[in-house]
Amino acid sequence: PGAIAAAGAGVAAGAAAATLGALHVVEVEAHRWTGEFAAVEVAAGAALAVLAPATASWCTAIQEAIRAAHRTGSGVRLRALATEVEAAARAAERESAPWTAPLLRTSYVTSDCLRRVGAVDDADRLLALADRGRAAVGDDAMVAAAAAYAHAMRARFVGDPAAALVSSEAAYAAYLRAGDRRRALALAIACGDALVRAGRAGEAVALLADAQREAERLRAPSMGAHARLNRGQAHHAVGALDDALAEVTAARDAALAQGNRDLGGFAHVYRAAILLDRADLAGALHELDAADALLAHAPAVHGYALGLRARALLERGDASAALAASTTAMEILERTGLQEGEVEVRLAHIRALVATGDLTAAAAARDVALARVDAAAATFSEPAARARFLAIPVHAALRTVC
Repeated sequence: PGAIAAAGAGVAAGAAAATLGALHVVEVEAHRWTGEFAAVEVAAGAALAVLAPATASWCTAIQEAIRAAHRTGSGVRLRALATEVEAAARAAERESAPWTAPLLRTSYVTSDCLRRVGAVDDADRLLALADRGRAAVGDDAMVAAAAAYAHAMRARFVGDPAAALVSSEAAYAAYLRAGDRRRALALAIACGDALVRAGRAGEAVALLADAQREAERLRAPSMGAHARLNRGQAHHAVGALDDALAEVTAARDAALAQGNRDLGGFAHVYRAAILLDRADLAGALHELDAADALLAHAPAVHGYALGLRARALLERGDASAALAASTTAMEILERTGLQEGEVEVRLAHIRALVATGDLTAAAAARDVALARVDAAAATFSEPAARARFLAIPVHAALRTVC
């Protein structure tokens, strides 16, 4: 709050253009960590209006504007800003302007955000462009961290959970090496998520409890909400449904109060998954309706929500509606990949096919799903790690579904 007030005073005093841009960037960064994402977009827009493209301050402003657009559900705005980042990156590759560490970091962050909103081809193109430019800046810990996390997210989408965990841990270590405690905290939270996906949810519960305490020490409420959301997911994975529901509910309330539609939508989806395991079909469908209103910009999460809707409809006895929902979810999965819930979507689709009498299609879908899970398990080099991954209940359920 002090930084925001000081920067605002400088803006009000009529600072010159270069100083004005720097003051708006201070506002951008302060609002980000306090979780005021609409304010981030306003301050970033003001900064970008006066800053020269590809400068360090411009990179900070546009990077945070892109993150904020993702969190507030402004998909059109995100893509427009991403076009500007790619233009700057292509100019650097042509050497009409040199690659810099801030531009590389911004390119990696933008790639990640594009992937989350379903723009997979754009994300991969920008990721490859940044990878080609890394040699130009040498061994920069912040660039290494941003690169590692962008690759972790790509691994998550393509079904490589081992690489997602290793790359998340590498990004966390790089931010610690750079002395950036806030970004290290964000990556600790991501590591907790990756541990859950690797079948190590018990470890994730403890890690995310530490992350939540660190968020409180750093006065970073947006990170605190994210830690609670992932901790709820970890509690769910170990069967502690009451703890899971409490954590996810608290995360939802905090995220929506901050204007974070992305995290709030995630929380509604997670609440639906927990309520389904408590046999509360009406409650789960209510949560999925709420999620739909928040996640139109994020097909990679909306697909998971549709898979859960298919499961709820099937358990309610509406096989036709379940098949329609799971078919749409599968179309999203095949078009963009899913940030969350690929196996749950595949399992719901198989069960809907069985329930509607299409056993041949169900068996074919099961074989594809099993091949995907076995390929993901094979990314772990240690037999014990592969066994933990295959023992995740939804993975094991595929082997008996039809």
